[in-house]
Amino acid sequence: MATNAIYDLSKLTLSKAIGEEPTSISQPIEQLNEAKSGDIDALVEAIEPALKKAHYGIGETAAEIIIQESKSKKIVVKFNAHSKSYLKDNIEGNDDVQDVAISALNVNDRTGRAYFLDLKRTIPFRVSRDGDPKTVSILSAGINRYANRIPAPIRIVFSRIESVDGRLKRIIILKAEDVSGEL
Repeated sequence: MATNAIYDLSKLTLSKAIGEEPTSISQPIEQLNEAKSGDIDALVEAIEPALKKAHYGIGETAAEIIIQESKSKKIVVKFNAHSKSYLKDNIEGNDDVQDVAISALNVNDRTGRAYFLDLKRTIPFRVSRDGDPKTVSILSAGINRYANRIPAPIRIVFSRIESVDGRLKRIIILKAEDVSGEL
């Protein structure tokens, strides 16, 4: 039973990562997808870099790559030009404002991760070079409070980078403001 669940979870995350709807997923995994969609999206995000590398030869030396079960030969997932395009293409979404918790920050390269309560997952970010000059220090204070388990909402103004189906992939922070005093 655990093997089937791992198989279905793998099929679900691979399918979502390449923009396809998975077929024939077990009821427990469908329920998990509904109840913990943020966790599933985090898994999808985690495997995207490897999937981009797996698509390297598509369109160059191969038309498609098929991953199938060894005994039944049932197709688990198929990589092709469409899935390669889905992984590589991004859409610049609208600017947005949201209160988040900063869960990771690299001050040197101005990147990190912000926890979005509505998505129930972290989203990678980059701080814009043209953004407000106080932004990195505000984010740094936010990560300090996060590390010390002190509620530390940070209001960010950001540009959205989305997949072609509207899933938020990453953000570019334009401005940050400490709003922990508003609690």
